[in-house]
Amino acid sequence: MTIITRYLFKELLVPFVLSLAVLLVLLVTQQAVQLVDLLVNRGVNAGVLARIFTALLPAFFVVTLPIAVIMATIGSFNRFAGDREITAFQASGVRTARLVVPAAVFSASLCLVGYLLSLVAEPWAGQSFRRLTVDLLRHQATVALTEGTFNELFDRMILYVEAIPSGNRLEGVLIVDQRDPDLPVLIFAQEGAFLGGDGGAAPGLRLLHGSMHRSLSESGAADDRYQVIRFDSYELRLDEERWRAVGATPGDRLSLSELRTKAAAETRETGRVDPKTAGDLFAAYKDRAFPLATFWLGVLGVPLGISTRRAGRMGGFGFGILAVGAYYLLLIAADAIAARAWLPPPLAAWLPNAVLAAVTVGLVVMMDRGRPRFGRR
Repeated sequence: MTIITRYLFKELLVPFVLSLAVLLVLLVTQQAVQLVDLLVNRGVNAGVLARIFTALLPAFFVVTLPIAVIMATIGSFNRFAGDREITAFQASGVRTARLVVPAAVFSASLCLVGYLLSLVAEPWAGQSFRRLTVDLLRHQATVALTEGTFNELFDRMILYVEAIPSGNRLEGVLIVDQRDPDLPVLIFAQEGAFLGGDGGAAPGLRLLHGSMHRSLSESGAADDRYQVIRFDSYELRLDEERWRAVGATPGDRLSLSELRTKAAAETRETGRVDPKTAGDLFAAYKDRAFPLATFWLGVLGVPLGISTRRAGRMGGFGFGILAVGAYYLLLIAADAIAARAWLPPPLAAWLPNAVLAAVTVGLVVMMDRGRPRFGRR
């Protein structure tokens, strides 16, 4: 490793760590508000919250790595250019494009870290997070409810609660149960409480002092029969099948090879891939494509940092934010393209990286020829 490479590595490391720390603090602060609410107002155990927070960390790192690396390279090379160090390198016979190599190696190492997080740590953490939240809902389902709001517990079941005094107690309960679309049920109750789903069973609701309203005529029927049942106590259990679907973990989902096989079978049978399967395929390929953005954004920071010297460091950061925003817009566009079947899921998932790579290589070549200049003249 040359002296220049070691020097650039050291200069990149400090702003990268600072950028990563700031971004993580922003994300953690946003989630901490919700976690504190669960601890103080919902009575959730602090140990459970700590495990939930730990399970979220890999996803935080996956999101923040690309942003932190482009901010680090822009900040460092903007300072090099401002302090005339780039001119000194050129005077000593070092081409500007040669300075990209240390940044590329630095970004590639972080790209590998991103792949480990995305393909190993994040699925494991996601599975742990889902199991924790499902277990929490099984024993303390009120954490998923908001007072004075219509809460969709599951598909076709809506719950409204006026107040949640403490624990699993509910006051002023309204339930709209449309699990049978032809015979919907409307339930009112003065009080209620969640019943835990011990042993993996689905949780339920015990309702007190209320009434159940339902039409006995199927939708579109000429007669108009209506039934009102008043009760002192009524127990409503959620469907086991629906509860198992909610409790499904990422480990229960299809792998990429299984999704390919499923898509091929659907193509043979119907001539097209089911939209849900195509969406799952796109998501699987995107998980593999996204970490590569860390490399290309890191390299992109070199020409952006040097070329925005006259705009100052804040101007360089502004261009970095624009670059990250443009990449995320490309991800959204790729998602839409895959949903409309304009491109196969693999091509749609890798399209943002292809565009980012083309722009990065083009700017590096232009920088080496002394062309790109952004900011004030």
